[in-house]
Amino acid sequence: MSNQNFDHQYLNRVQFKNCKLTGTSFIETNLKDVLFDHCQGRYSNLSSSQLLNVMFDHCDLQEASFYDANFKKIQFNETNLIQSELASLHHKGLDLSTCQIQGAMFDLASLKGLIINDFQAVDLIGILGVKVK
Repeated sequence: MSNQNFDHQYLNRVQFKNCKLTGTSFIETNLKDVLFDHCQGRYSNLSSSQLLNVMFDHCDLQEASFYDANFKKIQFNETNLIQSELASLHHKGLDLSTCQIQGAMFDLASLKGLIINDFQAVDLIGILGVKVK
């Protein structure tokens, strides 16, 4: 399913299991009750999408874009978000503590309420203008 276009769609009660979703586009898509399980989704684009009750379980989403996405009841479990774009994100208490987030792009507003582990704090502290010596 790589490079497929699901832009401006409504996906309800869908499961993507062991799918190759490299470069797949979900721009301005409504995803409700969707599971992404062990998917390869590098370079995927979920910009300006509405995600409600969506789970990403053991996925590779390196360099994916979630720019301006609206998250409600989202779970990321052991997901690779290295160098992903998570700016202008709308969420409440998003938990990324089990994910890899090195080089991910956040803005200050998207960091508010984010749940991370102590190792991830080192990756994000530069955004705040703090230098660790």
